[in-house]
Amino acid sequence: MSNLEKFTFIIPARMESTRFPNKPLKILNNRPVIDWVYQNCTKSKFCENAIVATDSEKIKNYCEETGKKYVLTGEHNCASNRVAEASSEIARNWIVEVQGDEPLLWAKIMCFMLVHRRSVDKQKTHKHKIAPAAGGKFSGYIPCIQWGNKQF
Repeated sequence: MSNLEKFTFIIPARMESTRFPNKPLKILNNRPVIDWVYQNCTKSKFCENAIVATDSEKIKNYCEETGKKYVLTGEHNCASNRVAEASSEIARNWIVEVQGDEPLLWAKIMCFMLVHRRSVDKQKTHKHKIAPAAGGKFSGYIPCIQWGNKQF
């Protein structure tokens, strides 16, 4: 990338995980998991804004107490729907979705993936935007970083 393009990073976070309840506020190395994720996003040279998207009053309150940007969303059955709702008022071609339970997704890794994604995308003739998908008001495909299955 010749000009450093900046992105909005949206971090979906919820407290109602069935496998690990209250995960975003669980302490990992003396800090809540959501702190690590938010910090890693803001350290990326591509980050213009980092925003936590949540339906939880506890996470909202924590964000207010610690000065993190957040958007209070409705309840959603998947993280991408939460991100789509949170990003509906953001006039950007790209939104980077970083899962709220990935504290080890370091800024350097995100930067590498974004450089790779943008170089692949420049070979295409269209721009990515949030596109509605069948079955939900806020459903849609959002270009995102996913570490586990390497979707970037």
